[in-house]
Amino acid sequence: DATATKIALGSNPYRKTLDHGGFYDTRYGKKLIYQNSPESFITSMREGIVFHNLDIVFSSDGVPFVSHDVSVPETGGTTININNLTYAQIKQYYIGDSDYSWKLQTLSECASFIKKIGGMIDMVDVTAANNATQIANAGNLPQYYRDNNIKPTWTNFDYDGMRDAFITNGPEFGLYFVCNSEATILSAIAYVQAHPEHKKYLMNIGSSTEAVRLAIESRIGIVSGLGITMYAYTYNKNNVANVPRWADGVVSENCNVNYENWLANMP
Repeated sequence: DATATKIALGSNPYRKTLDHGGFYDTRYGKKLIYQNSPESFITSMREGIVFHNLDIVFSSDGVPFVSHDVSVPETGGTTININNLTYAQIKQYYIGDSDYSWKLQTLSECASFIKKIGGMIDMVDVTAANNATQIANAGNLPQYYRDNNIKPTWTNFDYDGMRDAFITNGPEFGLYFVCNSEATILSAIAYVQAHPEHKKYLMNIGSSTEAVRLAIESRIGIVSGLGITMYAYTYNKNNVANVPRWADGVVSENCNVNYENWLANMP
């Protein structure tokens, strides 16, 4: 049936389709505020997506919480800063609005929830400033993964100090780079060249923009030679036809990219 077809295409290992913090697009009756919520992950699962790309922010006592931003609105009308609150304090708040609210999940709680609905975490994007505390958190994250039996394929950090701490303490975990410009593409290549011993790298390339697609395509030989996996983002129903052939995975805002392309090419 249609649901089985969506799931089969969404779980295609040759070109993974991932959500971006779960689906929250208004066309699904969702709001941006719901990103990374249980509701958003359920919505993407209904579209056949089994691979999830989620975001984490650290509490003041170093616990990773699933959230796209450091500052989030709570239902009482104020904004809380996750970095400035302890685990226990964060758990006192409900996030969201009158349509939907929830308590922020820790990474381990979210991993358990995603497993229960039949999904798996492929990517973890760490939202953090470049300071000593966050570098320490990055270094502690591999042990948190092990302690909670979390096995994401890729984890992203925006700063070299955090990347260094992570791969030193977690050599078995893959590292990925957000590449939304030629400069960030070149920076990612330079980092991989400087750290050849790790061998587990991915570039998540903002290839909805032609200029960025051209920037990476002119360096495909270099990237392939370094053994870097390549994903493409961000795709929705308006631009799925532009998904590059070299993409091993596609990170989508609001649709099952493989299914939408299959549907468009049906006779």
